[in-house]
Formats: sequence, structure tokens, C-alpha cells
Amino acid sequence: MARKSKKPEGTKEFAVIGLGHFGASLARRLEEMGHVVLGVDSDMARVQEISDDITSAIALDATNEDAR
Repeated sequence: MARKSKKPEGTKEFAVIGLGHFGASLARRLEEMGHVVLGVDSDMARVQEISDDITSAIALDATNEDAR
């Protein structure tokens, strides 16, 4: 049985790796456009700063293959 998407038509899902100045600006803009955004950064302060502005934000070292 196929799952129905609950996203509005035209909504896409994005992952932004790195939430420095550019990444945070991009993540916020995509969210403003109505998209689902996952932000990832190894700096917990950056993650906390943006967590209320985007769909999801996690602290993770994206360069570590064993990170979970």
C-alpha cells in the first residue's frame, strides 16, 4: 500500500549540512518557502540557534562516517 504524502504540492525536503552564515541563511529561506528542512552541524550552539526556525536541526559531525 502506497503512503500518501502529507506535504503540500510542490513541497520538497532538503538537508543543509553546515549551519554557518551561508548554511543557516539557506536553511531559513528554504523553510520560509514552505519546504521541509533538516539542518546538520557539529556545533551545538549553531544547532540550538536555528532549531526554532527550521523543521529539524541536529548536532552531528558529517565528516565522521561512524556518526549516528
